[in-house]
Amino acid sequence: MTNQPQTSGGPRGLGLPTKLTLGFVVLLAILIAVGVESISLLDQLGGAIDVILRENYKSVIACEQMKEALERMDSGALFALAGEEPQGRALVVQYRPPFEAALKTELGNITLPGEGERAARLQQLYDAYVPVLQQVLAPGLPIGQRRALYFQRLYPTFQQIKQTADEILRMNERNMVQANDRARGVAAAASRSMAIALLLGTAFAGLAVFLLSRAILGPLERMTAAVHEIESGNLDLTVPVTSRDELGQLAAAFNAMAGSLRELRGADQAQVGSPGEVAASLLATSTMEESRQLRLEPVSPGDLVEAAVRNAQSRFKEEGVKLTADVDPEAPRVLADREKVEVVLSSLLRNARAHTPEGGAVTVSVEPWEGRVRFTVNDTGDGIPAAHRERIFEPFYQVPGTQDLGSVGLGLAAAKGIVQSHGGEIRCEGEEGKGATFWFTLPASANL
Repeated sequence: MTNQPQTSGGPRGLGLPTKLTLGFVVLLAILIAVGVESISLLDQLGGAIDVILRENYKSVIACEQMKEALERMDSGALFALAGEEPQGRALVVQYRPPFEAALKTELGNITLPGEGERAARLQQLYDAYVPVLQQVLAPGLPIGQRRALYFQRLYPTFQQIKQTADEILRMNERNMVQANDRARGVAAAASRSMAIALLLGTAFAGLAVFLLSRAILGPLERMTAAVHEIESGNLDLTVPVTSRDELGQLAAAFNAMAGSLRELRGADQAQVGSPGEVAASLLATSTMEESRQLRLEPVSPGDLVEAAVRNAQSRFKEEGVKLTADVDPEAPRVLADREKVEVVLSSLLRNARAHTPEGGAVTVSVEPWEGRVRFTVNDTGDGIPAAHRERIFEPFYQVPGTQDLGSVGLGLAAAKGIVQSHGGEIRCEGEEGKGATFWFTLPASANL
C-alpha cells in the first residue's frame, strides 16, 4: 500500500445500511419475478387441464351412457320378439330415461366443430327410432310384422344411432388427447421457462452479491492491510477515503489516528502503546430471514356382473380374449346405484381387455368380504409395476409405455370416484408380468 494524502469531499456513494438494503431488495425482486412467472405458468397449465375436463369429459360420458341404454332397449325389443313382451317392455321403460338424459346432456355440451350436426342427427334418429320400437313391442301386431319392422327399420336405425354416438365419442376423445398433449407442452415449456428464470435469477443474485461484497469487503481489506502496516511500525500511510458511508468514516478516523501517531512518534512509546495494541483496537473498531347424487337400491351383485359380461362379451371375442364370470351364491345384495356401478365394471373390463393379449383371459368374480361385497376383475396381461399402482387412479395418469392403447387416463379415476361415493374402496394388485387384479367393495344391503 502506498502512502497518499487523505481525501475528502462531497458524497461519493450510498451508506452501508442503504447498500445492504439495496442488495436485499434486488434479491427479493428476483424471487418475486421468478414466483410470478411460476404462478403464471402453473395457471396456464391448470387452464389447459381444465379444458380437457370441462369441454370433453361430459360428452364422453354422455355417449357411453347413450350406447349402454340403447343396447338395453334393443335387448328389450329382442325379448319381445322372443315372446317375453313384459320383460322387453320393462327394459325399454327402464332405459329410455337414461338415454334421453344423456342425449340432452350432449345437446347442451357442443364444443367441437361438427359435433352439433352429429348431435342433431342423434336426436332425429332417436325420434324415428322410438315409434318403431313401440310397434315392435306392441302385442297386438302379428309376430311376423313385428319381426319385419325390427330387421327392416328398427335395427338399421339402432346401428345408425350407435355409430353416430361413437363418432361423437371419438371426436371428444381425440380432442382430449390433443388437449392432453397441449397440457404436456405447456408443462414442458413451464419447466424450460422455470429453468431459464432460475438460471437468470441465480446469475443476477450472484452479480448483486459480488458487487455488494466488493463494496463492503474492499474497504475492509484495505483497513486490514493498513492495520498490519501499523503493527509492523509503518505510521506514514493513509487509507483512501472512497465513500461517505460508515466504512468511509472508519477510514477517515484511521487516517486521523495515524496522523496523531506520527506526531507522537518521538514521544515516550509507553504513553502511546505498542503498535500491536493499536492494531487490536482498530480491528475491534472495524468488526461492527386440492356430492354426487346416488340412486341407491338393493341390487344383486350377480345381475351387475352378468350384465357387464354380456355387454362386453362381443368386444372380447373380437380381440380373442376369454371373458368369464364367477359369482359366489353366498354374496348378498349390495346397496348401490346400478348404473354407476355398471360404469365402474365397464371401465375395469375395458382396461383389462386393453392390457390382455390375444389368447389371454379375464375373470370377473364376486364374493362376500368382511361384511361387504367384493368385485374383482383379474386379467392375464403384463401386470402393473408396483410404482404405478397408486397413481393409475389419478386423472390422466398413464403407465409409461401404454399411451398408444387409446386411453386418456380417465376411466379408472372415474371408477374410483364412483366407488368412494358409495363408501367403498378400490385397489390394484398383482405381480408385474403375471397379470393385474383390480377389486372394489360395496356395502351389503340391509334388505336382503
